[in-house]
Amino acid sequence: MIKNIYMLNQKNSLGRVIEYNLYESGDISEKYYGIQVKLISDKVKEEIKIENISCDINFVMNIIDYLYENAVDTVHCKDIIEDYILLLENKE
Repeated sequence: MIKNIYMLNQKNSLGRVIEYNLYESGDISEKYYGIQVKLISDKVKEEIKIENISCDINFVMNIIDYLYENAVDTVHCKDIIEDYILLLENKE
């Protein structure tokens, strides 16, 4: 079962709404968290979903906050998330 549990949205400079969703999947014993990013305007509706990023909800929420703070849209979302995760792994 997939359930949205956290959402941020904003308008970008072109007047489009970017929506960032944290969702959980899995069962009671093993939950995974992923991100869904939507770009919505009168003429365009794009959506990208990155599943099972981590079992750590705070880690995934931090990624969503980063995406929101930097107004990352659907075109760049996957690359930014990959870079964010690699950057954190290299710091450890």
